[in-house]
Amino acid sequence: NANVNFSDDQSPENITFNGALTYEVSLTVFDNGCEASVTELFEVPPQPVAELEGQEIYCDGLTFDFENLSENATSYSWDFGVPGLSNDMSALTNPSYTYADTGVYTVTLIASSDFTCSDTVTAEYAIYWLLDPYFETPPAQCFEGNAFSFEAMGFEESSSEFEWEFGALSNMPTSVLVNPSGISFAEPGTFPIGLTISANGCVDSYNSVIEILPNPTINFNILESSGCPPLLVHVLDSAFAATQITYLWEFGDGGISNIPNPTHIYNVPGTYDITLTMSTTEGCIETLQM
Repeated sequence: NANVNFSDDQSPENITFNGALTYEVSLTVFDNGCEASVTELFEVPPQPVAELEGQEIYCDGLTFDFENLSENATSYSWDFGVPGLSNDMSALTNPSYTYADTGVYTVTLIASSDFTCSDTVTAEYAIYWLLDPYFETPPAQCFEGNAFSFEAMGFEESSSEFEWEFGALSNMPTSVLVNPSGISFAEPGTFPIGLTISANGCVDSYNSVIEILPNPTINFNILESSGCPPLLVHVLDSAFAATQITYLWEFGDGGISNIPNPTHIYNVPGTYDITLTMSTTEGCIETLQM
């Protein structure tokens, strides 16, 4: 099945084979009436087949990892398709390449092996900025005066589109702003917040949960409300909050305390107001005077 079955050349060239991969090649030499022969088995290597894995991941940044699916090849030549560049090349089997800008690039792969013809394949790859939406979840707030601000992050494309979802109990159930603010909620609780960003045909989302705490309740009892000086007064706190409370007691004569259930001695006759200002780690503040 060779293109030439017989040859009387000393070193025949351009012999091609078709069909079977193993051939029997015989050489007979005639000299001065003498004759000698030798026969060898010649194995024709399979032809390389160049193949690229199609693009499945988009909007993943300017660096792309190429997957080589070629067969029967031992060496490779890549051209990553950057117009005007001659050094956007690689000889690796599965290279990575970082593009300088976004765009659609025609990538060429040539697969080769010894004693065979090379095979070439091309494919287009769309390279876009990384799209990985997220936002910093704001800390919990007290119900009274709650107002949240959000900032979309994880995008580069200036033409990106945004869709925020805050739910029916917010003053703004949805928003298309990049950084919406002044978002308040009608009752305490936990509320899911969703952000979806669209860019270059890619869509990705991020979700988190914010918390709104009930307003703290403030109250206290004065065990000794009158008497002769020096009068020792015990104050019992009965305030409640969902998180840790900080106390500021003011006894009306310049004395203060920061413990939950303080005592205070009045040395001068008079009428005094006791004021409790309580605050929480989330910024809730309540004041009561007796």
